[in-house]
Amino acid sequence: MSHTADVAGAAAPEPVWPLWEVFVRVPRSLSHVHAGSVHAPDDATALRHARALYAPRQDGVSVWVVPSAAITTAADVAAQATHLPDAAAATWTREVPPCR
Repeated sequence: MSHTADVAGAAAPEPVWPLWEVFVRVPRSLSHVHAGSVHAPDDATALRHARALYAPRQDGVSVWVVPSAAITTAADVAAQATHLPDAAAATWTREVPPCR
């Protein structure tokens, strides 16, 4: 019997690595662009995987990796605001002055 099998003979589940979002800035660009995602156990490994997949020829000037769980979207904020009392929900909105 394999050391990865349980008593019933089924294989033990593989560990699930966290998902990381990859942002790359290319030469002659001022901003990072979302390039894709990688699974990795830690930030150093995620960065290695990201460089290998999304900047293999060193064409990325800068590569960022961010845990997917740490990213909040505008939709997330709007959803949270709908669950707050009216007074608290007002703090989530911001009026933007018109352009002149």
